[in-house]
Amino acid sequence: MKPPQNELDPLGQWTGRVLRQLPVRPAPADLAHQVLAEIRLRAHLPWYQRPWPQWPNSHKWLSALALTVVLTATFGIGIPTIENSASQSLAGHYARLALDYLDSLQAVSTSVWKSLRLNLAHLSTTTFTLAASSLVAVWFSTLGLGALCWRVTTQPR
Repeated sequence: MKPPQNELDPLGQWTGRVLRQLPVRPAPADLAHQVLAEIRLRAHLPWYQRPWPQWPNSHKWLSALALTVVLTATFGIGIPTIENSASQSLAGHYARLALDYLDSLQAVSTSVWKSLRLNLAHLSTTTFTLAASSLVAVWFSTLGLGALCWRVTTQPR
């Protein structure tokens, strides 16, 4: 089935013309055998070498339970223990510093979010639309400049 031709699409016409001029490359003779051998090999893999959605349901539930236990132990027991032992070891001290840093980041992000909400409540629709469209324009121009730089730097000389 041929896709409908659009006379107003010169790029599509040019691409179709160039692709039709390419020679047909036959598949290697042993391609079908290689594919079937790979399918047979993957069908006989043990459950733990398969992707997680293909695991047996009991193993999926057990792995989810194990992940829950690990996360609970880490965040419910591990971090408070590290916080309590901060004065006893150098690693605990560094962990406490990292946790303090994360707490300060959370406080800053919370205050920034509150101020944004207050400021957005007082903006008119026109101002908000202009600001949002300016951000979108900056985003797309940044992507365009990045693509241009990539093409310039990767072109063969």
